[in-house]
Order: sequence, then structure tokens, then C-alpha cells
Amino acid sequence: MINHIQIRGFTLVELIISLIILTTLAITGMSFYHFPSRDHLKQVSEDIISNLRFARLSAIQANEIVIVESENWNKGFHIRYSSSPNLLRNIHFNRLKIEPILFNSPSSIQFTPDGRCLNNGRLFIKDCLNNQVSIEIILNISGRIRSETVTYS
Repeated sequence: MINHIQIRGFTLVELIISLIILTTLAITGMSFYHFPSRDHLKQVSEDIISNLRFARLSAIQANEIVIVESENWNKGFHIRYSSSPNLLRNIHFNRLKIEPILFNSPSSIQFTPDGRCLNNGRLFIKDCLNNQVSIEIILNISGRIRSETVTYS
């Protein structure tokens, strides 16, 4: 007497559906992995823009040159009037890489009493943990401040 043991495996359709589900979960998980870094970068860039606008507005209101300066842009910067060593604001950063490309002076940004920026240029902000995304803050000579997101592949 012969025993017939029936071995049942997965069908091709079941394997394909399983692979589609696993691939979808993997892609979704990978995209969520990068969001905290992007959100952090966006928040910091908005803080920098807000502080630069504060410096510009302070120059207009006080009718005096306001200086935004830093010895090391990666660690932060401070804002002060040109006539006083007292700081208006002192800003610190963690986990950032900031590359300033400023014309006239790489260590400071100056806003005049009419709101113009004496040294226009760009600040490239990168997260040290994720170098694929950076935000570029653009300083126009007229005092306009804007940002753009740059993605590297």
C-alpha cells in the first residue's frame, strides 16, 4: 500500500501578492525614515530666516546698521547693533553644516537702516546625518530673504 502525502506549497499568485505587500511596506518605511531629518532641517531654516528678518526689521526700526555675525556658522550666530557690543539675539545650532557664500564678508551679514543687505549671498544648510537634502537661504542685496530646498541624488 502506497501512502500519498500531499505537500501543498504557495502558489505563484500568493508569492507575487506577498512580494508586493512587502515591497510597499519597505518603501513606506524608508520614506518615513528620512522625514524627521527633513523636518528638522526645515524648522532650523525657518528659524534662521525668522532671525534674519528680525535683524533687518531691527535695522529699519532703530535706523542703525544691524550685524549678524558668526565665527563658525555651524554652531550659530548672534545679532547686534553696529554701535553696541550688546547682543540682540544669540542663536545656537546642533547637528548642522552651514556653508556661507557671502559676498564682501564671509563672517557677517549687515542690514542697513533702509533694509538693504550690504553683503548678499547664500547660506547652504545641511543636516549632518542626511547629506541628500539641503536648504539654501538666499539673501538679496535689496534685503529680501527666501529659501529653496535642494535635493541631491
